[in-house]
Amino acid sequence: MTGQRSPGTRVLQRFELKNEQPDRGLGETWLAADHEDGGRDVLVKYPGAALTSPEAFYALGAKLKGASPTGVLPLVVGGVEGGAPFVVYEEVRTRSLADWLDAYREAGTQPSLGM
Repeated sequence: MTGQRSPGTRVLQRFELKNEQPDRGLGETWLAADHEDGGRDVLVKYPGAALTSPEAFYALGAKLKGASPTGVLPLVVGGVEGGAPFVVYEEVRTRSLADWLDAYREAGTQPSLGM
């Protein structure tokens, strides 16, 4: 965590940070409430060191524009606030592949892959 952000911090006066999520190596991520959409949960991501400048952030956005790879969370909004680039994604709650496989291991069975 950078020390600049804490629970209750507002981003764009719209997204209220709730709690920091585990680090997955791609920068700082927070669970937040979207107050323009009924308080629904979203993820606010502050990219790591490679994208610390607004210029690098916007250059990456230009390269990715139009790309819609599968498995990527839907983007709500992105921008720069206080000199820090950020993106906001929809929060999708689902079991991970690891969780799914662990459930089969615990049951002593194997999944049917239907191939």
